[in-house]
Amino acid sequence: MTAFVARAGTGLLRGDDVGEGDPLVFLHGFSLDRRMWVHQTSALSESRRVVTYDLRGFGESSPPEPVRHHADDLIELLEYQQFDRPVDLVGLSLGANVALAVAVMSPERVRRLVLASPGLTGHRWSETRPPDAALAYARVHSVEETKEYWLRHPIFASLNQHPDASDRVRQMITDYSGEHWRGRHVTAPLPSVMSRLADTALPVLIINGEWDVPGYLDIGNVLVESIAGAERVVLAQCGHMAPLEQPEKFNELLRRFLA
Repeated sequence: MTAFVARAGTGLLRGDDVGEGDPLVFLHGFSLDRRMWVHQTSALSESRRVVTYDLRGFGESSPPEPVRHHADDLIELLEYQQFDRPVDLVGLSLGANVALAVAVMSPERVRRLVLASPGLTGHRWSETRPPDAALAYARVHSVEETKEYWLRHPIFASLNQHPDASDRVRQMITDYSGEHWRGRHVTAPLPSVMSRLADTALPVLIINGEWDVPGYLDIGNVLVESIAGAERVVLAQCGHMAPLEQPEKFNELLRRFLA
């Protein structure tokens, strides 16, 4: 495994590059970091070149820049890596939102797309979007108190059934800088791609857990209805964190779809 540092804007993105073969890039969820893909990296790097990195504001990467969004960073990262072919993108939640934005904005860069518990900029939530609920809590509480609130949020409730996954998520959130909750730095919002979903021509796999909060299940429905030919799988007895809760099933889905 080779660690790398890629410049993006005025900041740096830090990640890992391992294996050989067709490139496969993973993007983590909000408050997490590239360590969440531990099971996928070990399993898929046997036959693929696997790249994981920390999105801006998370893990070891630079703080947010208000004039840049995560899709800008991903495009620069793909240019830094100098891939000689389109890549497969796999994202969870926020990371899936970023991957989808790049696939729509720059489709020549992407071969296939896997969206796990995806977010969707511009989607109208019937309840408060989970990261927005945490941000509202952080306005009147400390970062450490907000971390505990976030870990108790229903988005992570299913982790109670998976102690190892629960421990990994708690460690990542404990290590999270809390930049987005401190009011000092913000990341520019991703562009909405909802009006362009019907134009998405590449293969797309959407993965949800049946125990996820309703908003993410609703987004899965919107995407599979809007993207021609998209495939959707709902994992039983699984919540928001499918790559950690059910890594074997998740990896099996990836191998089949990306073959």
